Amino acid sequence: MSDSEAELILGRWVTGGVCLAHAEGQTWFVRFGIPGERVRVAVTRRARGVVFADVIEVMSGSPERTVPPCRYFGPGLCGGCDLQHVSLDEQRRAKRGVVLDCLVRLGGVDREEAEARITETLWIPSAESGLRWRTRINAVRVADGIGMHRARSHTVIEVTDCLITDESVCRSVPQALMSGMEFRAALGSDGAVGVDYAGHVSRVTESVRTARGTVTWSLPVGVFWQVHRGFPQFLGDTVISLANTMPEETWWDLFAGAGLLTAFLDGAGVSRVHSVESDALASKAARRTFHDRPGVVLHHAEVESWLEAQSRPPDGAVVDPPRRGCGTRVIGRLVSLRVPKIVYVACDPAALARDIRELRTVGYRL
Repeated sequence: MSDSEAELILGRWVTGGVCLAHAEGQTWFVRFGIPGERVRVAVTRRARGVVFADVIEVMSGSPERTVPPCRYFGPGLCGGCDLQHVSLDEQRRAKRGVVLDCLVRLGGVDREEAEARITETLWIPSAESGLRWRTRINAVRVADGIGMHRARSHTVIEVTDCLITDESVCRSVPQALMSGMEFRAALGSDGAVGVDYAGHVSRVTESVRTARGTVTWSLPVGVFWQVHRGFPQFLGDTVISLANTMPEETWWDLFAGAGLLTAFLDGAGVSRVHSVESDALASKAARRTFHDRPGVVLHHAEVESWLEAQSRPPDGAVVDPPRRGCGTRVIGRLVSLRVPKIVYVACDPAALARDIRELRTVGYRL
């Protein structure tokens, strides 16, 4: 082995679409591989006891390896995707396996219990092919199209299309943008595209169907919304099925954003929803949507400080924290208030597992 290259046999999937391996007394995190493969890798970064690397040659491949549909996918190219070299079925198994592994190793959940609790989502509407599902991009204007960043880098890679993004978004780059200018583009649920760039702010319309009817938002492009076309509806329906709400109940929606899950809780017919969000633009968008909903109380506040001011628990809480998770202080306050039911929406399985460990320690059950 040289300092810059190595041959490895890849182990299990871990968070971030990478495979784990061990060699030279160090832990390796390898992109563009599949568990069980024997590969040659190029080192991209070294840290204390940890090596990061990309596969540059597959010496013994997995049957789940496939030809990436995007020509900009691979070592040194666009960093937007991690698993285009993997069959869709294996991608889903990989993601389920990562969640399972985090619950067991970091969350302290018995493997058999974790297996029983994890259902497998085969597909979400508009995602059957694994392509063209994304409705939002952050990119850079380049001479002949758009530019995406190389993985973990500020280097811009010129592309003519992004295959996971709706074509109308990719075609929306204003000609007025000069090369090198950054922009955000979003496709609303009504089919219209909005683009933000220096000196220009746009809005898009988003809507979902709840038990009480359709709820609509007018959102600045920069306000967070789920990027997957079919996921807002799927997420809301799933949360309500888990919450099992009753009409007389009060619920909290913490880290609420513009109020996606607030809308579903209100639509389920609960007595009161307290919706808490710290971002000013998201809170303003929520006020525009829920101004005529007497059962919705909006709070523009940091979740942690808002919780400190509460003295009585709700009947349940939905939490949808950022990637770092709720954290010890928010979890501790939910515990001290004895919130009886928590529906946790997570974008990072490791953070979810750490928060679950704290909740299980004081008696909460999955």
